[in-house]
Amino acid sequence: MTSELGLAPQDLKAIGLDEESWAELRSGRSGFVARHMGRVQLPMGELTASIAALPLTPIRTGHLADWGDIGSGRSTVLDYNRVVCGVPGLARPLLYDFNQTEDTALASGDTLFLPGSLVEAGVRSRLPLRHWSPAGMERHDGEGSLFVPYVETEWEGERLPLTELHRRRMREHFPDATFHSDLLTGEEERVTEVLHTLLRAAGTDTRALSYVFDRIVHRDGSVERFKPTADASGYHLGPFDYPTADALVAASLLPARAAVAAGRFTGQDAAPAPHAPLLSVDAVTLLYAVLGTHRAPGQPPVCGDFDVHVQWGALAMGGYPPQRRGYFFSGAKKTKWMYEAVARDLPWAAPPAVRHRTHRALPAVAVLPRAA
Repeated sequence: MTSELGLAPQDLKAIGLDEESWAELRSGRSGFVARHMGRVQLPMGELTASIAALPLTPIRTGHLADWGDIGSGRSTVLDYNRVVCGVPGLARPLLYDFNQTEDTALASGDTLFLPGSLVEAGVRSRLPLRHWSPAGMERHDGEGSLFVPYVETEWEGERLPLTELHRRRMREHFPDATFHSDLLTGEEERVTEVLHTLLRAAGTDTRALSYVFDRIVHRDGSVERFKPTADASGYHLGPFDYPTADALVAASLLPARAAVAAGRFTGQDAAPAPHAPLLSVDAVTLLYAVLGTHRAPGQPPVCGDFDVHVQWGALAMGGYPPQRRGYFFSGAKKTKWMYEAVARDLPWAAPPAVRHRTHRALPAVAVLPRAA
């Protein structure tokens, strides 16, 4: 017997679902139900077998960097990436390429994945980095962190964007990897719809707006955090003003376009925007679920009324119950309005969701209505 989702009972057990959750979602009493997979009492072997058997392709969200040692099983703390991404049907990488390079002192930036370096056999080699200045691309002195899509490097005698170097090397180990910037540009129309929906739902509530946008990236690659505000004159992040929601959303997509543009650092016309807003981690997490990143191109949604989103999160996202629940589950109640707004206002997105986050050894799961 299968459920209304077209899933067998053991599949529902594997992703931590229950009758009450389904009743809330199907009746419309809730558009979002959260459970934590770290609390599911199921042997790891059964869990992974059930996940691998689901008619979808789970994602493992990580950061853009040199995954060479990860691919060869020599990256110690990050070796779980190789484990889950190396099993057919268990996970494929979706890399967030809006991270920041580590500084010389390893006091700021992405000090776990180290995108400003190459790591081979456990030995880290800092890459020469350049960032934008009024005179063109200039060498970075290593003080402070830089927004990865705005950085240029040199490798084997070739000057190229840092993102391009890491993508090339990534394909050698994980050819099925996808990237955050490609998702935003490839699904720009739907991303725009989702962001407009969230801004309407947030209104002028500063706290709600901060769950959508929370930082500004500057042309030189530096990133600043600001609390957004909204009033009759538009949206504001610190000293940066956007007169309409259209202007704010359009500006937020500029970094993604820069990240995927070929030869983007040649000539003054290739300069990044002077400043651009960046999506919060909560908005990014929502987009990954709503846009169906768990489905490979051409792969249909799970049968029935709902689509099941499975995502392998990391330690910060999933925590390690019972000591820490991770940032997703800890903030699930605060961001529930976001999922419900998308479910209510966008017919193609469908009502979301049951979402689960766990520590690095267990999958995160969300259940969303089937998207059109």
